[in-house]
Amino acid sequence: MKAVSKAVKALGGQSGLARALSTRDRQVTQQAVWNWEKLAGRVPARYIRAVSVATSGRVTVEQLLKDHEPR
Repeated sequence: MKAVSKAVKALGGQSGLARALSTRDRQVTQQAVWNWEKLAGRVPARYIRAVSVATSGRVTVEQLLKDHEPR
């Protein structure tokens, strides 16, 4: 299972991850998270640390970075 999918599951779904990453200055939509999970297969690099924090470390930075490695 990809780390992005683990993060989605840990936060109760794509909307949960989107809410956890959204701030007043930056909105992350459920649609964006769907694209990360279903099309890209990874979290954009600028959100990696925030995803790890949002999941309370259940999904680590290292796991998220692995999705960026060439296959």
